[in-house]
Amino acid sequence: MQINMLEAKSRLSQLVQAVLEGEEVILARNGEPVARITRYVPVEGKRNPGALKDAIRLVADWDSPAVNRRLDAAMASSAVFPPGPDAPLVREPRSSYRIAKRARRRAR
Repeated sequence: MQINMLEAKSRLSQLVQAVLEGEEVILARNGEPVARITRYVPVEGKRNPGALKDAIRLVADWDSPAVNRRLDAAMASSAVFPPGPDAPLVREPRSSYRIAKRARRRAR
């Protein structure tokens, strides 16, 4: 069932009941679907803090200057990591829509 926001405000209890009965409820704004009401499903299982306590081990020299130099070299040659703090920041060009919008505002 698809229902507009204004009507959904006054019929929320009925919509929740419909969802509980298995019906799909879609909320629309001006006839355009924008959200779906779904049934809440609790997360199964209980959290077990500390489950990886003994699974992760650090070597004695994990923070040595030699290891840090190797990591820096690997990151510098990788396209995944951004440039360091000394590299200039590159701004992406603004979209033409935003530029045109600003020009229209100034023309008023």
